[in-house]
Amino acid sequence: MIQNISSLIQPEKKSEFPIEIFPKPIQSYILDANSTLDSNIDYMGCSLLWGISTVIGNSCGIEVKSGWIEFANIWIACVGSAGVGKTPSISMATRPFEKINSELIASYPRNYAVWKDSHGDPENEPKPEQFIVNDITIEALVDIHGKNPNSMGMFREELDGWVKNMSRYSNGSDLPFWLTTWSGKAVSMNRKSGN
Repeated sequence: MIQNISSLIQPEKKSEFPIEIFPKPIQSYILDANSTLDSNIDYMGCSLLWGISTVIGNSCGIEVKSGWIEFANIWIACVGSAGVGKTPSISMATRPFEKINSELIASYPRNYAVWKDSHGDPENEPKPEQFIVNDITIEALVDIHGKNPNSMGMFREELDGWVKNMSRYSNGSDLPFWLTTWSGKAVSMNRKSGN
């Protein structure tokens, strides 16, 4: 009986994610979530990298060589078997970013109403702010990014959903768009109607 039970206990899986890249408070947060909530260090670390890169955005870059500048542009896909704790671990890491994003989205209607009621100066008209998107068309993404020039983070719960939605509204132009954004190059969108 004891031998049967011990065979069900899986050995502790060691993380290979180098959490020492993060400041000590973030390392402590990851380790505390791992020890108390059984959060996965690898999924949390990757998700925090995504969130931090989204916040940094275009605000600073690294000059690799003269004229060659790289920005904090990271694409991450967390893959794992069902039941390994991907979703709760990723949520532990992305929740602070999503909370700030939600607050920014919610503040725009209030700020706009105050501005309009005070017959505000057109140059000081509040702009909607958002830095995380989920399910979005390329045209809408370019429009939102135009109002938030520092950065945009695309967060999809399922990678499959993002891939399947490519070219859903256009015939094959989504993939070149995403490859261009990966390289950090500017994108202009002239097909969108309106402003």
